[in-house]
Amino acid sequence: MSLGEILIGAVAAAVGIRGLMILPRVWRNEWYGPHPDRPFSGWPFGIALWRGFVRSGPLGAVFAIFAALVWFLGKGSSDPALDTVADVLAVITFFILFPIGGAVTLFNRPKWVVVPYLRHQPGAIAEWRGASVEPSAKQKYYGQTVWSRRKQKAPDAAGEPRR
Repeated sequence: MSLGEILIGAVAAAVGIRGLMILPRVWRNEWYGPHPDRPFSGWPFGIALWRGFVRSGPLGAVFAIFAALVWFLGKGSSDPALDTVADVLAVITFFILFPIGGAVTLFNRPKWVVVPYLRHQPGAIAEWRGASVEPSAKQKYYGQTVWSRRKQKAPDAAGEPRR
């Protein structure tokens, strides 16, 4: 196994592990991260696909961890049978998780994959066709943020964080 292959697997494992670590907070809407109503300034695909991207984010963490496991299983062995098993697992993982992620982005289905506070949103296709989109719930987390690492004060009476 070359250094490049080890680095690819290590990055996928790190992304997957980090995603699985924050998944419970994302599920409870306590994570201060990408908000469905505010895309990053460089996002080129529009607000509808941004909302779909945020909805399918937890599934991406699961996909990354499976990809890392299959990568190391297949590339780390010299046994051809184990390599074949890893290839089959990679194909199964891709053909199951990738279409589910696309369905969550475009149709917001299946609902059990979408985090609870985003299940009310229409999918990207319905939004393109003119479906109304209610604002997403405000995030409940007012501790340290991921990027700034500074403490935010408790929200004021209107529910906005104090600066």
